[in-house]
Amino acid sequence: MFDAIEYSSIENIRSGLSYGVFSTENKWANPDEEGTLKWDFDDRSADREKLLEQMDFPLVSIAMSKDVVKSGCVPRTNVEAWSEIVDGHRDISDGLKAGDKRPESVWAPTNRGNVVRRSGTHTRGDHAGKGLSKALAHYVMHKIREHDNGYRAILIHTGSEAVDKVWLRPPVPFKSEEISTFSTAGYQKRNSHTGALYNPFGSAEVVSRRIWITWPEEEEEEGNEAKVLESRRMRAVVIADDDSE
Repeated sequence: MFDAIEYSSIENIRSGLSYGVFSTENKWANPDEEGTLKWDFDDRSADREKLLEQMDFPLVSIAMSKDVVKSGCVPRTNVEAWSEIVDGHRDISDGLKAGDKRPESVWAPTNRGNVVRRSGTHTRGDHAGKGLSKALAHYVMHKIREHDNGYRAILIHTGSEAVDKVWLRPPVPFKSEEISTFSTAGYQKRNSHTGALYNPFGSAEVVSRRIWITWPEEEEEEGNEAKVLESRRMRAVVIADDDSE
């Protein structure tokens, strides 16, 4: 599982569209081995605190993104994709895609530099609750909007209410649109070996959303700003001309 996620992570990092938050107050546990991950995969007794202690680096929050068009810059290995390893993940992704009634060319263009796919976010447990994920998400929106490639949209699949709130209520000038949803409650699929129906999500009740983020073109944005300024000017004129007193 770790190897599968590592491949996906490298692909995102090399895209140049992934960003992180680093602590300026980080203290190295071992200066001679700073910036290392020291997990022992054979230690099944490792708890949350122990795993955090073994993460000897200042990165505390990360937002992974990549162009929807694969670059091929990361050579494939014989490790399965983690989406194939985690039972149910593919069902969510396929369900959300099926609910997208737009032409596929809109969200899956053949040329790079059009749509960015947000593919994961996480904040260390000892830094949770500080608003880092929201701040980083807003930062990513602005960075992609200003990117030299001229991206026109961001596509994200969410899986929690906290992430929903961030992406369904983006800052100005971004516009959010909920394209489709997928609920794990009551979902069933057939076991490929036994033929029996089962819910791969168990009793978990989660609603995932396919969200589309866009922003106005530069000319359109300038036009909107001009309208706002003109509206403010007219209100100022009305106030200045008001001699009712």
